[in-house]
Amino acid sequence: MFETVQESELFKGVSPRVRTEIAIGSEEMTFPKDTILFKAGDNAQDIYELVEGSVDLMAMEKDIVHLKVSRGGQIFGWAALVEPYERTATAKCTADTKVVRMSRDLIERTIERNPHEGLAILKNLMAIIAHRLREAYAFIQYNS
Repeated sequence: MFETVQESELFKGVSPRVRTEIAIGSEEMTFPKDTILFKAGDNAQDIYELVEGSVDLMAMEKDIVHLKVSRGGQIFGWAALVEPYERTATAKCTADTKVVRMSRDLIERTIERNPHEGLAILKNLMAIIAHRLREAYAFIQYNS
């Protein structure tokens, strides 16, 4: 599991020591195809890193917006790190899927103990959110 956290887009530029600390406090989990990991509106306590498989993120307003997480190291469920800590999409496994689950408390404690590296984590989080927003805009434009 240590390699997985090290490859994660959330932890680029973070020291091996801090990545190892996060990996030790994380949990690797597997889910069969069609498992719902969380639903839009749920309270968000954990973020996920994809190890293998694929997950559809479905946000619903007027229409359904589908975003796919299918590359190892991709992070999803980032609402656990952003107030009001409420899921903005439903996550459904579209194949048998392995993830690393990391609690908000673990990430926040790590950031508090390592503020310089915490800044890198937060910058990476903002990049992930911005990328997903661009994907959502592209999806809406393509399907309009």
